Amino acid sequence: MNWARPIFLQFLWFVPLAIFFIFYRRQRNKKLLKKIADLKLQKVIWKQDIRKSGLREGLIVLSFIFLILASGRPRWGREISITQAKGYNIVFALDASSSMLAEDVQPNRLQKAKESIKVAISQLPGSRFGLVAFSGEAYKLCPLTTDRNSFKLFIDLVEPNLIPSEGTDIGASIRKSTELFSDKMSGSKIIILVTDGENTRGDPRVDVLNARKERIKVFTISAGTKEGAPIPRFDSTGKFVEYLKEDNEKTHISIVNEDLLKSIADAGDGAFLQGEGVEMGLLIRLFKGLKRGEFSREKVEHYKEKYIFFLIPSLIFLISGILIETGKR
Repeated sequence: MNWARPIFLQFLWFVPLAIFFIFYRRQRNKKLLKKIADLKLQKVIWKQDIRKSGLREGLIVLSFIFLILASGRPRWGREISITQAKGYNIVFALDASSSMLAEDVQPNRLQKAKESIKVAISQLPGSRFGLVAFSGEAYKLCPLTTDRNSFKLFIDLVEPNLIPSEGTDIGASIRKSTELFSDKMSGSKIIILVTDGENTRGDPRVDVLNARKERIKVFTISAGTKEGAPIPRFDSTGKFVEYLKEDNEKTHISIVNEDLLKSIADAGDGAFLQGEGVEMGLLIRLFKGLKRGEFSREKVEHYKEKYIFFLIPSLIFLISGILIETGKR
């Protein structure tokens, strides 16, 4: 079993406080009665049946507990649903080189880029998404799919240590992204290159022109700022060691290569966006003029929502508690 909204489970901490308040109120009432009447008069003044009153309070507390559990949306068991998707074919080519650890945007270029990509796909319902990660080499991590939850899992995997090859080969990322498309696909084919543009191998515009021949549009997003930032290095335990240095022992400052990213976008018949941390909103608006395809049905496996098994008992406990008469006859 897992929870779709586990944050609501934090309200369970209020249950002990509610129980404490109930006992505190009872003790306070006893003390008040002792001050104003003797034992015989207390039975006359106090009109509530203690047992029924306790049962009522217990049922209301149980109702509160089950309501919190229902709000957390418990899920177990799996089911397969068929989805009919309509949208674009989009492959994100995400730079995973060490320069993406620069902190000119917070928390760093790579983490900010991943967060922005997740926001972008939520604004493009019906589209299919694929993922290529690259540094000195490029790897296909996720084929084109409409399952956004699975895609997000692959996004989270992208880290500089995922690809051992040093350097940055943007051309390789374009070639590998192109392989995820097929001639029979309906709808526009789009590559979104998310990088700081520090290319160390070859001229990627050659590969972009080849992609354009296959009717693939290439958009570029700059990850980072013009001012740049040093590149931190970490040991195997994740502890900071030093900043990357150049041959003259000066600290290397990684600066976004906007000129290269603009030329790639021009060659790919796409658009370049200057994004301090990758802003996707404007890019998505640029897609409106592109052709949307009607994709074939896909099977999506997901957990079954079971909150009803907690919501119904919550209502039963609440109604039962309200109907209990606590007064003495």
